[in-house]
Amino acid sequence: MKKITSVVWDCDGTLLDSEALFAKAWQLVMKDYNVDVSDETMNEYVGRDDRIVHSELSEKADLPDFDSTMAKLHNRIKHKLSDKDLVFSDVRASLEFLAKNNIKQGCASASPESFLLEKLTKSDLVGYFESIYGGDMVENNKPSPEIYLETFKDLEVKAEDVLVIEDSPYGIESGKRSGAQVLAIDRGIFNDEQLVHADYHLDYLDLKFFKNIINTSI
Repeated sequence: MKKITSVVWDCDGTLLDSEALFAKAWQLVMKDYNVDVSDETMNEYVGRDDRIVHSELSEKADLPDFDSTMAKLHNRIKHKLSDKDLVFSDVRASLEFLAKNNIKQGCASASPESFLLEKLTKSDLVGYFESIYGGDMVENNKPSPEIYLETFKDLEVKAEDVLVIEDSPYGIESGKRSGAQVLAIDRGIFNDEQLVHADYHLDYLDLKFFKNIINTSI
């Protein structure tokens, strides 16, 4: 376990219990075009760039352009985004612990920047992050490492000194390819085999784990 000086978080499914919310929104929008999309199909999109999801679902329905479609999604769930209950119960204590121990924190999400900022602001988490990157701020979204590499640059930290926290296989791949250590947090969507490539695996964010990884030099 190598000592870290920074933590970069994924958002949906890691900080916020919003994966199912967005999946349902996509299903409702597609239903408007008389297309049914299964839960299994939506699970395959978890952690992927919304632009890719839009492109692939556009093959099944005559969706409007990306920005217009995202606006439709947002309208379906915007009343839910102000619900602080979306924040996983283990998140605030972890963010606070890291902040008190002078660990730099960033957030890098496949979601567009405007939606990401809204989610973090309405959930009262935005103040913990020194750097926030949305998927539309990079040319290649997850599973490319680009979004993490840009966040590290913004934080002025080296990849080897960073812990990335992710909940999905695409996010884990992105984090690993960036050169950072990766913690997989199991939120019940993926099985152990799908999360196996992470360096660490927790079912619940544990302050003892964070204490060890910020204090160890092994």
